Amino acid sequence: LLPLDLPAPLLGFVRERDGERVLALFNLAETPMAADLGAFTGLRALPETGFAPPIDGETAMLARFGALFAVLQTVESRTPVPA
Repeated sequence: LLPLDLPAPLLGFVRERDGERVLALFNLAETPMAADLGAFTGLRALPETGFAPPIDGETAMLARFGALFAVLQTVESRTPVPA
């Protein structure tokens, strides 16, 4: 698990396994909170989890005590080939 540095009351982490990366964000407040998703490329929400809040551009609106689960695009690292 890779913990994310988020402003309170948001909590989140990225879990990576077998080349797949999943983002988990949680709103621990009694009021809805906006979560900036700009740092996550290729994000695809997972509505089948029951936690897929509305996403407008690079912002997700997490409900009170809400969550977001999403798959993140995996960027393959490439070693430069000498010329």
